[in-house]
Amino acid sequence: AEPATAHFAALAAAAAFAAASAADATSCDDACGRGGGLPLEELGASAAPAPKQRTSCVRSPPPKSISATFEAEEEHMMGGADSAFVLSQQHLLQPSSHNPTPTMVPPPIEGLSGHHLRHKIVTCFIGMPLRGQAHIAKRLQHYLDFFHGAHTELFNVNDYVGRPNGDDELLEALRRHFDEGAMGKQSHAIIYTTNASLAATSQWSGHSKSRRRWMRNALEAELEAELHLVEIQVNDILEHSLMYIQRHHLVQDDPQTEAHIKDYGKRFVTIQEDGTEDDLNYIKVIDYNKKVVTNNMMQTFLGSRVARFLGNVHPYSHHLYLSRCGESEYTTSGKIGGDSGLAHRGPATR
Repeated sequence: AEPATAHFAALAAAAAFAAASAADATSCDDACGRGGGLPLEELGASAAPAPKQRTSCVRSPPPKSISATFEAEEEHMMGGADSAFVLSQQHLLQPSSHNPTPTMVPPPIEGLSGHHLRHKIVTCFIGMPLRGQAHIAKRLQHYLDFFHGAHTELFNVNDYVGRPNGDDELLEALRRHFDEGAMGKQSHAIIYTTNASLAATSQWSGHSKSRRRWMRNALEAELEAELHLVEIQVNDILEHSLMYIQRHHLVQDDPQTEAHIKDYGKRFVTIQEDGTEDDLNYIKVIDYNKKVVTNNMMQTFLGSRVARFLGNVHPYSHHLYLSRCGESEYTTSGKIGGDSGLAHRGPATR
């Protein structure tokens, strides 16, 4: 709707400009003594009026025709892919191993997505161990990068655990990310853990109210960034254990993993809904696509998009079956649709 509105506004402006310029020209001709009558050479030298002492008349340049304006607007709106892409999306034009033939139609850019991408946003995944935080964080990173043109980077808290100044190093890594993102790219950071039990010693784990408060204050004071919390809750433990936990490599590699999960559960404090944490921005994803609770998220475009996306993802593996019909009689005739029978080459052969 926005490009169409801009196009019609341009046409209206061109028409108004043409009318104003015509009126300008008429008044200018009258003032300059060229408003009508016979040409000067036909009046003779004796009838020629004496030259007037006046300033030179500057006439406005001729306006573009309506058709020329339409063509210019159309060319601007239907420009090539190189001109349509913003800097944060130029990499989408380049072939890659997972996308050998990139599309020439750009995804939504910042101007179409709103002003939300101009803010620095850090999304942090929290919750009990083995709830699929790492998998969902990576899915969210791809979603924000491709569909919203946001340069999104993942930060694994476990990579900084055990270092003398691990918390400060993660903060500096976030600072570098946003500083580099300011060079023509919109930035978004995602913090997650691959092993929440081992990351409990970090301030960035977010497993308690005090650590969530520390994260928000540190990001606001040091980076002027907003904190968005995403908590993954699973109430159906039996089903989740059979479909995910028992198959996870951490459980298979370390028999004590489930004991570590129980110990972590004694320290983990879910995001409180009693009013004490209502000033935070958070999303609670409960049993994955069964229930989503949001706070201070739906008032922004990005928050609503993220909430909707997270309500449709889960870490469970599943099978996808793709089928295609055999060659039909209509296909051989160049027809589309219908419900004709199979042609000679249509039936499957073993």
